[in-house]
Amino acid sequence: LGENAGKRWVLAVAMDARWYACITQALTQAGIVAWSLRPDIHRQFNRFHARFTDAGEGGALVTLSADSWSLALWDPPGRLRCLRSCWRTADDTDPRDIAAEIERRVLAHTRGSVKTAVNRVFVLAGEAGKELIGWLNKRLREPCVSLPVDEGVNAAGGTGNLALDAGCIAAALDR
Repeated sequence: LGENAGKRWVLAVAMDARWYACITQALTQAGIVAWSLRPDIHRQFNRFHARFTDAGEGGALVTLSADSWSLALWDPPGRLRCLRSCWRTADDTDPRDIAAEIERRVLAHTRGSVKTAVNRVFVLAGEAGKELIGWLNKRLREPCVSLPVDEGVNAAGGTGNLALDAGCIAAALDR
């Protein structure tokens, strides 16, 4: 997959829960920090695209799972403009900190372009995200729209578990 800053890219895509656990444990034991879950945010964005773009406004999607959170920002025609994903550890799971980082990134995005606005913020987080939604509602201009984790998911389409569906990790390795 190439290199970045003298480090080689490694990618694993679409794995079941046992493989996911195996790889994350191996990375942890090796002292490697996996740092990107962007393919899952793409999947979630595509899953709800019609709902996100029905008003013809720019917006944001926040996803939260047990081990990561992601932010996607799009413009009024519904084109993704910014994606950010962060792994969560026991030391950085405070929803106040996550809400502050999301606010910072939304403000940086909207202030970087005169034609950019985030009119609605959607959150896909299940029960674990209630506290995060509360903090986002205190920090952002408009209240968040909570999305049901199982909406649009059927027996053939996945489990609705954000950490496992289309589980995807990437790690930068030293040479």
